[in-house]
Amino acid sequence: MFLDNTRSIAEFQFLSTFDSMSMQMPLWPILIILFGHWVGDFLLQGSTMAERKSNSLLWLTIHVLIYTATLGVFSFVLFDQNGLIDFLLFNGALHFLTDFLTSKLAAKYKLNPRIFFLVLGFDQLIHTVTLIGSMFFYFGR
Repeated sequence: MFLDNTRSIAEFQFLSTFDSMSMQMPLWPILIILFGHWVGDFLLQGSTMAERKSNSLLWLTIHVLIYTATLGVFSFVLFDQNGLIDFLLFNGALHFLTDFLTSKLAAKYKLNPRIFFLVLGFDQLIHTVTLIGSMFFYFGR
C-alpha cells in the first residue's frame, strides 16, 4: 500500500522508517493527518452545518464529504492510490457514524455546557483514535 520509490526522497525515507512489526512511525505523517482533520472538521464546517447535521442526514453527508475530501488533500502524499482510497472510505464512514451519534448528543445538551463539551471532547477522541489507528493499519499492510 506504500508509494513506489519514484516519489521524493523525503517520502521514501518515511516509508523506509516505518516498522510494521514494532508499530513505530515518524510523527510528521500523524501531524499531517491531524492537521487535515482539524481543517476539515472545524475550519470548513460552518455553524449552520454544525447545527443542522444533528437532525439532517443531508447536512451530515455534506459535512462528511467535505471532511473526507479535505483529508484526502492532506494525506495523498502518504499513500498509494489504493491505500488512499481505502483510508478515505474507512475514515469517511467512521466519521459519519461518529458524528451521527455525537452530534445528536451535543444538540441534546447544547444548553448544558459541561455535558456539551464532554460530548465534543469524546467526539474528537474517537476521531483521533480512528485516524491514528487506521494509519498504522494501512501503513502496516
